[in-house]
Amino acid sequence: MVLHTFNSPEAFASHNQSTAFGDQLLLIEDGVFCLADKAFSPPAGLLALKEDLELRGITPVHTVELISYKQWVSLVVQNQHTLTWT
Repeated sequence: MVLHTFNSPEAFASHNQSTAFGDQLLLIEDGVFCLADKAFSPPAGLLALKEDLELRGITPVHTVELISYKQWVSLVVQNQHTLTWT
């Protein structure tokens, strides 16, 4: 499995098709702005870093699993590879 992190809405739009079944997708930094866009269609199982939402004052309009930095570290350890899309 691969953990894909997206740090901007543009990165998500450009690279989310590079993911495979079973990969995990995580929105970080400005990538969490995707969740404020009503036109955004989140894939099943999408994760977002809770602290980044809070720092940007975003209340998500979509239902996604919010995780902490500690949980993010666990995901990095659990996955064979991590790709960061910018």
